[in-house]
Amino acid sequence: MLKNLYDWTLAQAAKPAAVWWLAFVSAIESIFFPIPQDVMMIPMMLADRKRAFIIATYALVGSIFGAALGFAIGWGFYELIGKPIIAALGYVDKAEALRLSLVDNAWWIILTGGITPVPFKLIVLISGWAKVNFFMFMGLALFGRALRFYAFAIAFYLFGDTMKQLIDRYFNALAVAFVVIFVGGFVALRYLF
Repeated sequence: MLKNLYDWTLAQAAKPAAVWWLAFVSAIESIFFPIPQDVMMIPMMLADRKRAFIIATYALVGSIFGAALGFAIGWGFYELIGKPIIAALGYVDKAEALRLSLVDNAWWIILTGGITPVPFKLIVLISGWAKVNFFMFMGLALFGRALRFYAFAIAFYLFGDTMKQLIDRYFNALAVAFVVIFVGGFVALRYLF
């Protein structure tokens, strides 16, 4: 079933409107959506590796727009909107510890959240709640997300055909690895704060 979904996603990824959907998913992923944009971005880059940098740019613009909106929600509407989102993700008990950590270590937490599978949305919302300097937040978010998305673009641009063959050949093992990494990001956040 996952293989059929993968094949369907590859077919959809080649369509012109796919980049707009990627930008939208990237924006909401920075606020509340639990599935990372990598799920869309990777098949899109596999479908047309020559467009890898364009695809990464759409993901980056959407993600940064969502980060600014998520920061504003955390800053001005944490109790009304931010806290229920964090509760839905199961992190209310860790929110205060993360907020306190952001006061002293904002730069490395934001940068790490932008690059790694740690749920970026939690860092975004709580950065706003912690009243982290907005310009520092946006600079670090932009740098971290750009590093992540353009690393994918470089890899798929240079090695796209080889990567597609490997994914096609080892799809099931890679799907399991992706789920482990995805869940691992949420688990890591639980133990970091």
